[in-house]
Amino acid sequence: MTKIFLVSFCSVDDIIFLKEKYKNKDILVGVDQGTKMLIDNGLTPDYIVGDFDSFLVGSNLAEKSKIIRLPKEKSESDLECALKLFLNFSSDKNKPIQCSIIIINNMLGRLDHILTSLHLLEQGANICIWSAMQQIYFVSSKFEAELSLGTTLSLVPVTAKVKVCTSGLKYHLDNEYLYRKKTRGLSNISVSRLIKISVKNGCLFVIINSKKGI
Repeated sequence: MTKIFLVSFCSVDDIIFLKEKYKNKDILVGVDQGTKMLIDNGLTPDYIVGDFDSFLVGSNLAEKSKIIRLPKEKSESDLECALKLFLNFSSDKNKPIQCSIIIINNMLGRLDHILTSLHLLEQGANICIWSAMQQIYFVSSKFEAELSLGTTLSLVPVTAKVKVCTSGLKYHLDNEYLYRKKTRGLSNISVSRLIKISVKNGCLFVIINSKKGI
């Protein structure tokens, strides 16, 4: 499956992490200031999306990347606009390809940006956020992942309560409820290479510590 990396607010460590995951068939998208991080670390994006209020596109880069310029005055963030553009990405034959969208964002900085970026995951099951520190997934039905033993992960309710069943985790949940106003889902640990999470009703974020992650 092709991966589309939307590189947004990130650090050098996040770019190093990206290089470990990136394959030649994948697609790199620089989202506004994320473009500068890619270029400064030796990566040329296939696409550049943004209003460029924090980064000026040079002529050399314009020859190598397809530029999608956004208006400065708009009701959506650059990241949301980029996500919409690539949710139904088409190949040269103008047919949607099977792909996953990975937002590279270290989730630091302004809290309002962090929260709205998290909620963007609700737009599709094939969207997630990765950084050098963590991987974040929005789950409303089933989720599986192959992890190193001892990986720390948290189940954080989005809805007021979530009925969950798990396997492969130290603190097992068997059709039990997690509540948004409580912290019970924090810091679980993988005891199997394959972990499974099934959500019966409601929805949650699965947040995996990348240091022993996928």
